[in-house]
Amino acid sequence: MPRKQAKPLPQTPTIEDTSFFELLEIDPELAEARQHYAAESPKRRRAAANWSYDSGVTADALPPSWLCDRGETPRRPPWWPCVVALAIDPMHAPALLGVGSIEYQCGRKAEAMKLFLTLTTLPEDTEDLSAIIDEAGDFLLGREDWDNAHRLFAEAAQAYPRVGLYPDGMGYCLAKQGRLAEAIERHRKAVALEPESPQYWNDLGWSLVEAKQYDEAQTALERAVAMSPPDYDRARNSLRELRRRMELAGTAGAKRGQPQPPGS
Repeated sequence: MPRKQAKPLPQTPTIEDTSFFELLEIDPELAEARQHYAAESPKRRRAAANWSYDSGVTADALPPSWLCDRGETPRRPPWWPCVVALAIDPMHAPALLGVGSIEYQCGRKAEAMKLFLTLTTLPEDTEDLSAIIDEAGDFLLGREDWDNAHRLFAEAAQAYPRVGLYPDGMGYCLAKQGRLAEAIERHRKAVALEPESPQYWNDLGWSLVEAKQYDEAQTALERAVAMSPPDYDRARNSLRELRRRMELAGTAGAKRGQPQPPGS
């Protein structure tokens, strides 16, 4: 007799088909996790979320289609621990980043931004918060979504006004949109907050280059080069390009034999 084939189990919707917020309502595992840990202390909730998140998550790549064991029994895809972590702790910063990036890549930008912007409501002492917000911003910048990246950095700047990273990110977005005067203003704010950052001086200098304010750009970039570590070449490259443009424009400063940056 022919071997009887096992009947495939019904598939539960995944985040590829349904947003995280809808999955919370219809997926039994997520609903149970949210309900169970809601009554726990923040410390225990965070520990449980960390355990789930660390068990295996890819935050910056679109998850593969639903995986099945031998084509019959559905099993959870590799990004599932990240989703569970966010169900356990809705303020878990790495999971907000991970699930937000998945939502975005699945075409649900509004849902993604809701998660990304939640990052700007977390306590300032949240572990790695500025790095995670920066990574969310880089995710959006990598997709040339200047408006949403600017919105994220702007809300972060309002929430954490002592951090130079956020106005610097705003300046980058504004420059990409051709709004150079506003970009320069934001970069000035960044260097005022963190004047020892070669990155912020470089970004200010480059916006000034784009605005053809070459004299001030040279001052900013020379300062960036002076404080740059050996492995940070952006400022040196920016200054080299500025001098090339000044020479083409016949600017006096470029013809006076200004000292070249290290490595030029």
